[in-house]
Amino acid sequence: MLDQALAHHGLSVSALRVNAELSSIRAILDLVKNNVGCSVMSWMITRDVPEVVFIPIPDLPLTRRIHLIQHPTSDIRPAMDQLIRTLVSAARAFNQSPTSSGDH
Repeated sequence: MLDQALAHHGLSVSALRVNAELSSIRAILDLVKNNVGCSVMSWMITRDVPEVVFIPIPDLPLTRRIHLIQHPTSDIRPAMDQLIRTLVSAARAFNQSPTSSGDH
């Protein structure tokens, strides 16, 4: 996702001098908290970590597709259908909001 957004602006990850790619969010946060470097991640991960600061990246809106998951043999129940409609409605309202900048 970040690769595509950077490429859209004529940049690549290699230009960022990436020294490590970690799959553990806890390890990444520990490195940032210890001032070893910085990271690109969702604000939702850092919102409850007072030792790090969330800095929005202007002009680099990133979006992520999310899905509802269920057991493969289950039918969509009325409550699930309502949840899907509510999520879609909320996303549309958020994306049309004048204060929405893709930072969430």
